[in-house]
This record gives sequence, C-alpha cells and structure tokens, in this order.
Amino acid sequence: MDDIPGHDIGDLVDQLKNAEKYLKKPEKAEEEFNLDPEELEKFILNNAGKLVKKSIEMVDEVKQYVETAPESRDVSSLSELINASSSAIETLSKILVQNKRDKTQKEVKQMDIDGKKQLMQGEFNAKVMLSRDDVMKELFAKVEKEEKNITPTQSQE
Repeated sequence: MDDIPGHDIGDLVDQLKNAEKYLKKPEKAEEEFNLDPEELEKFILNNAGKLVKKSIEMVDEVKQYVETAPESRDVSSLSELINASSSAIETLSKILVQNKRDKTQKEVKQMDIDGKKQLMQGEFNAKVMLSRDDVMKELFAKVEKEEKNITPTQSQE
C-alpha cells in the first residue's frame, strides 16, 4: 500500500483532521484578579495606553495590507480600527484635560485662600498699628496732662 501514489497524502490529511485529539492544548491558568479602588486610575490609564499603542500598530499593519491588496472588507476593517483608536485616544485626552483642570482649580483655590489670608493679616496689622498708635497717643496725652498738673504745683512750692 505504500507504493500507491497519494496514499501518504491521505494519511497526512487524516492526521490533520484528528490533530485535536493528539495535540495538547495549553492550559490557561486562571489568574485571580483583584483591583483596589486606589489602583483603579493607574490600571485604567496603563491599559488604555497599551490598547492605544497596540491599535495604532495594528492600524499601520492593516494599512500596509490594504495598500497591497485592497478589498472592501479590509478597508472597512481599517476604518473601524482607526475609529476605535481615535476614540481611545480621545478618551485618554479627556482624562488628561480633566486631571489638568482639577490641578489648576486646586492651585487657583490655594492662591485665593493665600490672598484672603494676606488681606486679613494686612487688616489685622493695620488695626493693631492703629490701636497701638491710639494707645501711644493716649499715653502721651495723659503724661502731658500730668506733667502740666505736676509742673505748676511744683513751681508753686
């Protein structure tokens, strides 16, 4: 039977059809996934960044493929891939803008608080200075009155 042409090919085809029985599929270790709320932002940003990077690489690869042998479904796939990539980039941009806006608002609020503190301190210093000046004037006025009262009495003696 080995002399029959095509018999070897039939054996190969049978082996390929039944390959699933003989090949061991890699066991996928089920990994426990825990995500703390504190790490959520970091997780989202890292994975979104990876996704954007991979999708841009895929856009380049699919683009090269479409350029060599354009078919309508390939062009459609490229279009959807570009749309998904731009959507992911837009989402990351929104996150970046929101983070910068939050930081700017905090800085402006802190400047506002510092300015109010300086104004209040200036008003307090002004009141202290005015009251100090007033106290000093009163003291000098009392001293002058007493000197006037004491001087004539002493000169009479």
